Amino acid sequence: MTTTLSADQHRILMPGLAVQPLIAGTVGFFLLPPSGPAVVMGVIFAMTGAAITGCIAYPMMRRFICRRQLTLVRTLASGALLGNIPAAIAATAIMAASTDIAAKLASLVLPIAVGTVTGMIMAGAFWALSGRRLAQRS
Repeated sequence: MTTTLSADQHRILMPGLAVQPLIAGTVGFFLLPPSGPAVVMGVIFAMTGAAITGCIAYPMMRRFICRRQLTLVRTLASGALLGNIPAAIAATAIMAASTDIAAKLASLVLPIAVGTVTGMIMAGAFWALSGRRLAQRS
């Protein structure tokens, strides 16, 4: 089992990952009516998407590719999981700073749903741009 990507695999992988912050920003923008807060939400989503893509998704996809485990189901499940990282951080902060944990955690249902949908949209875009071709080559 190889532990590095070939130049060809890397060339196919990067466009699928490069669009992730743009997709996240677009989803964030359209969550609110077009206005100043929508732009702010789009920028926050894009910055978060860039951090998660660079720090977690890229190593995860490299591992899947090197182990020949890249599939559509695994890609979509990973997207749903990674899309919920911001909600998980919020839940941790709530638990650390609050005594009324149950009520405040219940308020995270919408962010969890948004994170799941956003992550799966991003994973679907990755699969369409790069994942399918990488899976066929391994």
